[in-house]
Amino acid sequence: SLFTGKKGKWRQSYDELMVNLTGFGTDVSVATTSSYISLLRGSKKFGIVQPSAERLDIGIKLKSALPTERFEAAGSWNNMVTHRVRISDPAQVDAEVLSWLNQAYDAAK
Repeated sequence: SLFTGKKGKWRQSYDELMVNLTGFGTDVSVATTSSYISLLRGSKKFGIVQPSAERLDIGIKLKSALPTERFEAAGSWNNMVTHRVRISDPAQVDAEVLSWLNQAYDAAK
């Protein structure tokens, strides 16, 4: 239900992201709430995905990394993650995003 209406354009990007994330390990799973999808390693959250009509927001829990221009501090957007990357074009879900998610997955032991 998170990919209905104008948010539906992000479904393919999400599906492709999940194909990449499952390559991290057999313990990757998701848990859906009414507004976002938690990315889990076992029972530990390492990220979130929140679609909107304009963009796909990806939250990453990586306490060891300083914010950058692209990977900004999550701040009050969501206090369960440390960083937020705003995806306005599916091509922006690139190797750098996957690298950050992979590092967050590795840290969620």
